[in-house]
Amino acid sequence: MSKIPSLSYVKVINALQRNGFVVVRQRGSHIRMQKRIFNETIKITIPAHKPIKRSTLAKIIKSANLTPEEFEALLSAGLYLLHILPLPNTVLTLEFISLIIL
Repeated sequence: MSKIPSLSYVKVINALQRNGFVVVRQRGSHIRMQKRIFNETIKITIPAHKPIKRSTLAKIIKSANLTPEEFEALLSAGLYLLHILPLPNTVLTLEFISLIIL
């Protein structure tokens, strides 16, 4: 991928989930994800924007310790739908339902 595309936050979150990141929480228009590697935790904040700017996405990819090519491979791995389920005394909980299209 020579140029990082401008993508929806849903596609970015789904790609990062395929790489092992987990949605921890959402507060307002920002979604917090994290991934544990040995004794280290990588934390990333994803803005819930449609679309996410290319420069912001480039920083997210770099923070996730991914190359643009690795991120592109994660994007093409399948299709995921986003379902937002509000719970009492919480901002929002995200539940992801996967549909893999072959």
